[in-house]
Amino acid sequence: MRWRGNYSELDIKHWTQDLKETLNYDPESASIFDNGVFWIDYDSICRFFDVFYLNWNPGLFHYTYCIHQYVTLLLHLHYAQTYNISILLDC
Repeated sequence: MRWRGNYSELDIKHWTQDLKETLNYDPESASIFDNGVFWIDYDSICRFFDVFYLNWNPGLFHYTYCIHQYVTLLLHLHYAQTYNISILLDC
């Protein structure tokens, strides 16, 4: 199973030439070689995933930022379930 949404190797709408060059991303190589790493936008994460975990080497990133967001889904009009979506990059 592979990601086929925004910023997948099949996506021609969101990938600009400048963005591909900046991220050193080649869609053709990505379609042939699946190493489990993929690009996905934040809105798609919120839409398709309930929980996600990130692991990385902070020394690989030139830029850092933090996003903290709580997403509440109303269930049966009486119950609310809250998910904590946090991305912590060297904060």
